Amino acid sequence: MTLLPSQSLPQGVDWYISFDKFAHITIFAVLSWLMTHGSHKQHTFQTMRKYPRAWTISCCISLGVIIEILQTTVSNRQFELLDILADTIGVFIGLVVFFFVYNR
Repeated sequence: MTLLPSQSLPQGVDWYISFDKFAHITIFAVLSWLMTHGSHKQHTFQTMRKYPRAWTISCCISLGVIIEILQTTVSNRQFELLDILADTIGVFIGLVVFFFVYNR
């Protein structure tokens, strides 16, 4: 979905937030929750296990920036700082949900 041409995306009703921004927030919230959860469970990389939040924040936000850069190569897509902001908000929402679910 992140690299589809813009005409392929669903056009919903814009209330307070567009479908595009809602999708960015939701996808990155789930991604950050899963990455934090996985970091706690794995035993191969001790640094990742010791600092899962820092790894999650840096990896997920970097992925969001890379996706935005790649979108410049797709027709009818462009680099948007608001998408990176939505990704970042999603990352922190995922971390907050993880904290409340697992209280870590």
